[in-house]
Amino acid sequence: MGAQFAGAKVSAVLLTGLVALATLVNCNTEGDILYKQRLSWEDPQNVLQTWDPTLHNPCSWMHVLCNSDNTVIRVDLGDADISGPLIPQLGGLKNLQYLELYGNRLNGSIPAALGKLENLVSLDLYNNLLTGTIPTSLGAMSHLRYLRLSRNKLTGAIPPSLGNLMSLVDLELHKNALSGSIPASLGNVKTLNYLRLNGNMLTGTVPLEILSLVVSNLVEFYYHYPGHAENCKLNPGNKAMGAHSSAAAAALFTGLLALATLVRCNTEGDILYAQRLAWKDPFNVLQSWDPTLVNPCTWFHVTCNNNNSVVRVDLGLAGLSGPLIPQLGGLSYLQYLELYGNELNGSIPAALGNLSSLVSLDLQDNLLTGAIPDSLGAISTLRNLRLYGNNLTGTIPQSLGSLTSLVKLELQKNSLSGTIPASLGNIKTLEFLRLNKNSLTGTVPMEVLSLVLVGNLTELNVAGNNLDGTVGSTGWRAMGVHSAAAVLFTGLLAFATLVSCNTEGDILYAQRQELKDINNVLRSWDPTLANPCTWFHVTCDDNNSVIRGFGIGRSIRLSDSTAGRTERLHGNNLTGTIPQSFGNLTNLVRRLNGNSLTGTLLLEVLSLVLVGNLTEIDCNNPGQTEDLRLRPRSGLIFSRMLESESGKILF
Repeated sequence: MGAQFAGAKVSAVLLTGLVALATLVNCNTEGDILYKQRLSWEDPQNVLQTWDPTLHNPCSWMHVLCNSDNTVIRVDLGDADISGPLIPQLGGLKNLQYLELYGNRLNGSIPAALGKLENLVSLDLYNNLLTGTIPTSLGAMSHLRYLRLSRNKLTGAIPPSLGNLMSLVDLELHKNALSGSIPASLGNVKTLNYLRLNGNMLTGTVPLEILSLVVSNLVEFYYHYPGHAENCKLNPGNKAMGAHSSAAAAALFTGLLALATLVRCNTEGDILYAQRLAWKDPFNVLQSWDPTLVNPCTWFHVTCNNNNSVVRVDLGLAGLSGPLIPQLGGLSYLQYLELYGNELNGSIPAALGNLSSLVSLDLQDNLLTGAIPDSLGAISTLRNLRLYGNNLTGTIPQSLGSLTSLVKLELQKNSLSGTIPASLGNIKTLEFLRLNKNSLTGTVPMEVLSLVLVGNLTELNVAGNNLDGTVGSTGWRAMGVHSAAAVLFTGLLAFATLVSCNTEGDILYAQRQELKDINNVLRSWDPTLANPCTWFHVTCDDNNSVIRGFGIGRSIRLSDSTAGRTERLHGNNLTGTIPQSFGNLTNLVRRLNGNSLTGTLLLEVLSLVLVGNLTEIDCNNPGQTEDLRLRPRSGLIFSRMLESESGKILF
């Protein structure tokens, strides 16, 4: 009887439990929850094949980890190629600590029921196709340290409730479509190290409550400003502060107050990647420019300093085409921008004037158009500005005269117009000024010419312009030899009125153009070489000045030069008259005979016997019996006069 009573008591207790169980709407075991999730997903790679519904305990399943109590604490399905929605029942995994579902094709919304996962440490749903809003309920997960929802299609506002996540270390919501303002409540999360909000449509300013986190643990803050492709990266970190010292924190916080009012600011990686997208890259030289890497210092053609800031971009002769984007002006530490020899088009962005650390801007040999921005004159560190070989128009900005560290200014082979700015004379460091082959007018300012005397200018080329004066537009080169500065400066005073003054190379090349050269003896006279000292039939002195040239034919057309020594023009087919400018060749020696020259022997040439070094003039021409030869005797001047009948002049 007692046994029967005891049995009946047990049955009553069991029945009571069953009655309560029968009233439950949903009583999923962890295995049932996960299996139901499997059924809602497409799994083309069969990564979930071990999720067997006949086993109530899922601890033996792949990608599932349990604790010693056989309770599921981790689900790892990152990059598993699964697709489909998240089911609300996942909120029933009461002991779950890690839900790793990143890098799949999950869609639909984030279930609010996930807020019930009170033991969750990490929720990684980034790189999926999730839509809808971020559930407010996620702010209830007090143990959560990592909330990464980036690179989805989430909309709506950032829930202020996330400010309740007092254990949160990493909050990544970037590259969604979130809107509204940044909740000031996030400033309550003193444990926060990384806050990434870039790539959204957020508005307003950065709350000071968040900026103040820099003095606690915030290491990196990313924020995107709407209407701009660029982002702002605030990365104080240990490299900037060394340690969280009170002095460093106070100084940094002062700067952050100003940051709160900024309209926009750029991350270097985002800037360069945006530039990559604007270019055509047929040779894939930019394939390493990976937008998933925050730090571009590992990319090819990019050099960084010890603080991981970009200081150099080297893409010369890379086959690139397309425009320069204004965001490049945000590379605050950039020192070298080397983009020469490509097919870049469009204008030079004025924002490049913001590159306050730039040393070298090399954009030569591209297809750039428009004007040279005035803003480039603000780059006080600039030493090399090379924009030649483009299609630039407009005037040379006066502001370039403010570049007091500039060594090379090369603007040749464009379509620049207007006058040469006198302000360029302020650049005492300037060594090379090349303005040839433009459409410049006016005169060469005295302030520029004086750089040969009081500065470092060693080459000035203004050939191929429309400058005022009497000399043909073939250019001039000043080889800065300060030992002759006084004489040179006297010449420069007169030179200031010239339209364009000749370089020796341009003179000789112009002469080549006038000559018939049936034996191609002048083929080495290359106009692309500023220095003709490497040409055949030309001899230079130690200062690279032409002192000897011979073997040239047809009509002579030499312009003013005081350094040249031209000898032995005899035995060719030269025609026309002897140029008056020969009177300036104070070192002229020897013969013009054996040609077909006409006219009279000019007084300017005859005067070289007195003021120069002329020792012989031989003007005998074929078909003429008379001989015209001057050969002064030592110590005698004009000892015998011209015998007009015989045509001889003898001394």
